[in-house]
Amino acid sequence: MDAATLPKGPVAWDPSLGAWTVTGYELVKQALRDTERFTSENGIMAANLGEEAMLADDSPVHDAVRAVWARSFGVSGVMARRAEIEQLARELLTPIFAALRRGETVDIVPVLDAMAGRVVLGMLDFSQPREEEFTRLCKILLEASAFTIAADHPLYRAKAEAKAQVYAFLEDELHNRLDRLAGGERPTDLIALIAQAEGRSGITRTVALSNLFNVFVGGGDTTVRWMGNAIVLLHQHPEALAELRANPALLPQALEEVMRIRSVTRFAIRAVKIDGVELAGQALPRGDTVYLMGSLANLDPAVFEDPERFDIHRKAKPHLGFSHGMHLCIGMNLARIEAQVLLGQLLLAPDAPMLEIVEADYGDESVVRGPERLLLRMAD
Repeated sequence: MDAATLPKGPVAWDPSLGAWTVTGYELVKQALRDTERFTSENGIMAANLGEEAMLADDSPVHDAVRAVWARSFGVSGVMARRAEIEQLARELLTPIFAALRRGETVDIVPVLDAMAGRVVLGMLDFSQPREEEFTRLCKILLEASAFTIAADHPLYRAKAEAKAQVYAFLEDELHNRLDRLAGGERPTDLIALIAQAEGRSGITRTVALSNLFNVFVGGGDTTVRWMGNAIVLLHQHPEALAELRANPALLPQALEEVMRIRSVTRFAIRAVKIDGVELAGQALPRGDTVYLMGSLANLDPAVFEDPERFDIHRKAKPHLGFSHGMHLCIGMNLARIEAQVLLGQLLLAPDAPMLEIVEADYGDESVVRGPERLLLRMAD
């Protein structure tokens, strides 16, 4: 978002969006946690990323689904997978390092895609789509996911076909888990856990499929973008990269600073749920759409001193890069481990080659931010 398109105040009407924008940190945070006045249900994201998925459900069913997967996505659950993720990173980076040392230029984004995709498919124990097919389907489904697409647009049919294909995969996998559970097996992947919960606490087959669809589609792209942003920012700040090489223990806090200053998800979308809602003195009519601009809230000078400065030693304050409130990203612990492991091996390991960026192509950053293509080579 350039200066010409920045909102004119902390709560402003944007005619191009036909919606309100909210940019102040405390205001965005307040709206994200206020499900009495703002709803995530029945919106654009719900239609595109799972009609009854957690991200689009403010009811107790949201909490029931989250509880099903809480252990898998909790700190202990993802730490139990760390050795597996470290091995995967080594397998993916070994041929990349060899190519770099031969003097080749490599695009690191497919490696980041493969990393995130294999981790998600592993947690689903999803046997059907090949890695390339997984990536292809996700890219189609995520394109313009925050906007309504006209039925005569070429992307509309492509997205509908991709969605139908993924739902067919998921239906087959759910039936597989139910059969295995009935036969006495006790699989513990995400599909098995939601299959076991079906019929309890409002978790219907549609709820199960919507949430599996959301994990399938959304479980990798944001992590890929975050890692790409980190590579770019650290090479733009070589003093920070040198410090991390000397002290890799600083990497987790450096990655949080990357997420703050270059938040992957630009905004969350809500609708005004009831009459009489005000934010910063601005009346918001019931039914109006509100874009909660977390990426701008993370640059609020009232909260973050010198907010445009990239500082890996910044005093910790909670950014909104993983959202806030009941819709706080369930996969954030997994994303953190993936980013720490892969970037630790790519940039900080003693045998890692010194790199330079040849090209960083960000494509359309209207919804999510991060390079779609990131060419690297060994530094001279």
